[in-house]
Parts: sequence; structure tokens; C-alpha cells
Amino acid sequence: MKVLHISTSDSGGAGIAALRTHIALLESGVKSKFLCLYKSSTSVPEVYQYRTSGISSIKKNILNRFGIKLPNSVLNKRKVKGLRGEYEAFSFPRTDIALHHHFLVKEADIINLHWVANFIDYPSFFSNLKKPVVWTLHDMNPFQGGFHYSKDRENNMNVWGDLESEFENLKVESVKKLSTLHVVTPSKWLGEATKNSKVFSNRPVHESFFYGIDFEVFKPLRKEVACEALGIPVEGIKIFFAADSLLNKRKGFDLLLAALLSLKNHQDINLVTIGHTTDNQLQSNFKCYNLGTLKDAKLINIAYNVADCFVLPSIEDNMPNVMLEALACGLPIISFPVGGMAEVIKTGDNGILAKALSSECLAEAIQGFIDNKFIFQRNEIRDTAFRMFNMKQHADKYIGLYSQIKS
Repeated sequence: MKVLHISTSDSGGAGIAALRTHIALLESGVKSKFLCLYKSSTSVPEVYQYRTSGISSIKKNILNRFGIKLPNSVLNKRKVKGLRGEYEAFSFPRTDIALHHHFLVKEADIINLHWVANFIDYPSFFSNLKKPVVWTLHDMNPFQGGFHYSKDRENNMNVWGDLESEFENLKVESVKKLSTLHVVTPSKWLGEATKNSKVFSNRPVHESFFYGIDFEVFKPLRKEVACEALGIPVEGIKIFFAADSLLNKRKGFDLLLAALLSLKNHQDINLVTIGHTTDNQLQSNFKCYNLGTLKDAKLINIAYNVADCFVLPSIEDNMPNVMLEALACGLPIISFPVGGMAEVIKTGDNGILAKALSSECLAEAIQGFIDNKFIFQRNEIRDTAFRMFNMKQHADKYIGLYSQIKS
């Protein structure tokens, strides 16, 4: 059985999760390959970058002058020209990539799609693909128009509504062309949203396909050793937060700052962060250590191990890799009761779920941790995480689904 994973990137949250699925399958003896538009990994076997040639501005002008159909990349820019709003991302279902012609697509027995925004061209890809497809969703973009999460969609419909509806309908019509499609969601939250969508309403949806991670990479270390390696004092309570960008509103860093500033004795708190930020964002009345953007997994593991707890205040999220990695290190998670966090975090066992989505409730949960309202055993947290997120179990679920489809 030859499986091809298709992802826009092999980095970023969704790209890393997809790459880990590929690795897990390789380790289980599956003939797995990985095709992406943007490639950063160098040590993982069977990862291929799609090569595409751009079109020059001169050629675009010539095509336009003679009335020849413009590339989708140009049309996409024209569609959004003048549209404004605050949102995390907006992606297009039409691209200039004829991915169905690629040799890896042609040789595969099963196609496993992942986060494919701005990579596949929905109309041409799905109308020409005659193979069974498993689609692992990492956010809501595959069944929304261009937005990736529901709150961005809701907040921008007054300006983007026509385009959002146009793209959603295009996806509905395109996905209809697939004869065999199974949808996989890492969380029940995303699974329920998928079932209620127009795009996937009549397709089988497999929920709670938890991500897999390498427990040899993410593991507990002595706090003193970790702190010395990163130049962070051992003394004091250390709260950890990580995201690609601390400026991303969906990740809730602003809620975390507000919660920390409201705590009694907040001057004793050390906040350790990973992710892009600005200097003024971290100006507070407590100590902040921003480690910047880390890519090396071993360095990230050291960063987890300086902390006493990991705070994950996302207001919408599927199954964040950082949650799994922190749990593998034995860290308790403090989070809102939303998305995949509500499915994984059990108050008193492996973390604390805030009572509601607000900085006040988040502060109450953090204060409860500081006051030792719950006593956490890091080895037990790691053991539970291993039972849920080990790579073999992750691979076995996909192998079972692939076998079901092929039989």
C-alpha cells in the first residue's frame, strides 16, 4: 500500500503534525511519501518538494492585454483588493498548480491530504483524482470559504461575505467529485464542526485521531539543567507559553497577560515564552523571558523543562502540538475548556480547565495552581500522554483506516 501525504508545508503546527504521521507510518513499515510546497526538513526520508515556476509581471500584462485568462494567483489578488478586516489567515481554493499530474499522486494507492491551503486547486484536483482520499483536517479551512477558524469568519462576514460564500460553494461542488473520501479530525470539537458543514455533511468523519509525538525527544529533564542551558533563574514560579506568534489573537496571549497581572504577588512570576513578539508586548510588571522562534526540537524540549506549568489560552484550537509536547515532558496544562484541550485536559489529573473563556477565569485557574490546589505528578502526566499520543498507536489508527478503505 503506497500512501502519499500532501501538505502545503512540513513546518508550522499542521505541517509538523502531518510530518509526524508520515514518520509514524514509515516506522510501521508503510510505504509512505510526503509532498509539500514548502520544505524545511532535511533528515526525514521520502519528503519531496513540489517544484513550480512563477509567471513574470511582463507575461501577466501580455496575457491581460490579449484577453487570455489570467492565472488564479492574479485573480485571487484582484478578488481581495480593497477588502479589510482583522483575521489570522485567508486562503484560496483556486491555484495554478496542476497537482493531479504529479508522479507521486499518480503512483499512490491512497492520498492523505492535510493542510493544503493555497496548494491544491480544488476544481482541477478533485475532478481528476480517481483514488481514495483520507483528509486529515487541522483547522476549519477545508469546509469554510477562505477563513481558517469560525470566529474570523463570523467577524468578517459583513465585508468578506460574498467571497466567503463563493469559495465555500466552490469547495462543495469540487469535493462532490470524489468517489471515496474519509475525513479524519484529531479532536471531537473539529469533528462535530465537520459533520455540520456543507462540504463534508455526507462523508464519513473519524474523530479523535490524536496526533503522535516522539517521546524520546520530548521528555522530562532536571529543571536546574534546563534553566542553566537557557540562562533562566531556577528560583520562582515559571509559567510557559508557546506559539508561532504571540501576536496571534486566537492563541490568547493577551488573555494570559491580563490574567497574570491580576494575580496577587504577580511580581514573583517568571513568564517564559516561545514565538515571535514585539518588545512592547512583553512590557509588564513581572519577569519575561522570550526565547524567540525555536525550530530545534531538542531546544524546545529544554524550554518546556524550565517551567512549572504550561498555559494554553487559545480561544479556538484543534489539537495543538505544544499541548502534547508539554504533557510528554510531564507539565500540567492550564487551558480554556475549548477545542481539543477540553478533550484531553482533566482538571486535577494533567492540568486545570478554566471555568469559562475569560482572563478572570484563567487567573483563577493559575492562582489555584500556584496555591497548590491540585498536586500534579509529572511522571503520571507523561504516562497518560504516552498512552494517548505514542507514534505506534497513531500509525495503527491510520493503517486500520487505510485497510478499511482498500478492502
